[in-house]
Amino acid sequence: MAANLATAQRLRQQLVADVAHELRTPLANIRGYLEAIEDGLLAADEGTLRILREESGQLNRLIDDLQDLAQAEAGALRLDRQPVAPAEILERATAAVRARAVEREIILVADASSEAPPVAIDARRIGQVLQNLLNNALAHTSPGGRIAVGARRLDERFVEIAVADSGAGIAPADLPHVFDRFYRADSPARARPAAAASA
Repeated sequence: MAANLATAQRLRQQLVADVAHELRTPLANIRGYLEAIEDGLLAADEGTLRILREESGQLNRLIDDLQDLAQAEAGALRLDRQPVAPAEILERATAAVRARAVEREIILVADASSEAPPVAIDARRIGQVLQNLLNNALAHTSPGGRIAVGARRLDERFVEIAVADSGAGIAPADLPHVFDRFYRADSPARARPAAAASA
């Protein structure tokens, strides 16, 4: 029991440190821009205001993620499961990042197998997962590279949705940690399942 309590305490301390690290960057950016405006070094024009809106939006997303995490760990996270066609899931996810892919000259491909049936999922939650994976893929795929999002039937009950790209991949030492909270590797994941949902 003492060992379990010590582990729980260490994990809590690590979580607090991780959260502080994640919040510090957008807060520091907002403060830096505001001080530059106050000192007359930067104009409060549309470009600057857009950056401030983006950074404040990032803070809101982090806070929302923390609230979702707290609900999930308390067993209180509610899922709104509705039947959705895999092709629709992929189209929504890729539409959100297609402009960035074109701008970076990255080929973005979505392919849902005709054998993949509708799946009962919370479309918003799966959308969050796919957005995280696609943003990660865009950040680590060089111009001229390729990102593929696919859906295929695994068996009678499950459909797999996966994201793969032509980036460098994950270092073997980082593999055990890719699903740890807030973990950041030098070379984030290149190809891994996003989700498996019941048909």
